[in-house]
This record gives sequence, C-alpha cells and structure tokens, in this order.
Amino acid sequence: VNIKTMMNILKKISNNKIIIPTFNWEFPATKKFDVNKDPSQVGIFSEYFRKKKKIFRTKIPMTSSSTNIKKFDKKLNFNKNLDIYGKISDFGILYKNKGKIILFECPFVPTFIIFIENILSHKIKYRYYKYFSGKIIDKQKKVNVKIKYFVQPRKFRIQYDLIKIRKDLIQNKIFIEKKYKIFSYDEIDAWKFFHFVKKKINKDDMYLLKKNNKIKLLKILKNKKRGFLKKNYDWYELFKLGNRNI
Repeated sequence: VNIKTMMNILKKISNNKIIIPTFNWEFPATKKFDVNKDPSQVGIFSEYFRKKKKIFRTKIPMTSSSTNIKKFDKKLNFNKNLDIYGKISDFGILYKNKGKIILFECPFVPTFIIFIENILSHKIKYRYYKYFSGKIIDKQKKVNVKIKYFVQPRKFRIQYDLIKIRKDLIQNKIFIEKKYKIFSYDEIDAWKFFHFVKKKINKDDMYLLKKNNKIKLLKILKNKKRGFLKKNYDWYELFKLGNRNI
C-alpha cells in the first residue's frame, strides 16, 4: 500500500480525525525540541503526514504527535513542566476522549502501554523517573522546559508479553480486527485498554511482562530485600534513584 492510499484509508476509517505519532528521541542529547524542524523518527508515513499542510504538531519533546484536529494541543502548549506520558499529554487526551488506536500494516507494539504504566506508577517496579531540561522552539518562540520521563534501567530490557496481552484484549472485545474494502487493520479502544490493564495490574503488578522477565525481576527484588544488590548490578541505578514502590 502506498502512502497516499494509506492516507485516504485513514481518513475514511477515522472520519478524518487523525493523530499520528511523530516522535523524536533527541531531546535528552540536544537539550532542544524544534516543533517545526525536528523530523519524526517513527517512519516514512509519519514524516509524510507531519509535513502536510494544515497539520499541527504537539509541543511535547520526544513524544509529540501530529494531527489535523484543530486546537488538539490547546492544553499542551508550552507547559514548563511536562510529564510526557501523563494525563496532560497526547496519550492522556486520547484516553480522555475515548479515542481509538489504529494499527495499519504494523505489529501490536503500542507505546500507549507506557502511558498506562506511568499513570499506575505506584504499582510499577521496573521503571523509574528521570528528568531532562532543555528548550522547546516554535518558530521565533523559545521556552525553557523540564520533562519527566518514565524510563527502564539501561542494562535491562523490559520484555512485554505482547502475544498474551493481544489475546486478552481480543477476548474482551477491546482489540478488534477490521477490514476496509480489501485492507485489514486493527482497532483498540484506548479507554477500555487502560481500564482492562489497570484491573490486571491491580491483581498482578507484572502482568505486562513475559514470564522469564518477571522471574528475573522477582529474583532481583528478592536480592535487594536481602541486601545483595551491588553498584555494578544492572538494576542498581533504579533502586538508587528511588523508585517509591521498592
């Protein structure tokens, strides 16, 4: 499917209310986010959409989105302290307005999961907060900002059990496989997705993780409790920076 065909299909299935991730991850290194010049690092289609006329890009470093919905980012403009996966973020607006996550010719790897973890941070043991300062640049306007980012330890790879999560969402009619003419796509209700995972995490705070990942984490937590955690250990940084859950 070429880019123009994808664009036309998205217009039809979304009633022409489109929000596309146009993430750029350079802010911690460059200390700046240029709303109009920094390219999307999500893919060709994302960058194509960002450059179209009458498209607005949200002013959130790292997790900005581009949209054809006017005034979408009214509450997001130039906040000096930004929780980029918080309630006042692109993800928060998607959740609040019961938007749909559309997977069109792409696998089930939703960044929305990090939004859920961030909102439920008091339950999540495998991420912690880091803060980065810099500038947001929008044409001639520059504003100093500080962003809050819910990160994972650098030397430990979080592995989500996406097969299990996808299956659970399908069984609960939250993840729906659809067709438009000859094209197939997946649709996830953001509001239902959040509350389904919230219930699961309240019962098992490592519900999202693969079994082996969970076992390793539990072992690390056990060693931490016994005082065996050393500075050269992968997870030392997480505990040192004070995840309040541990």
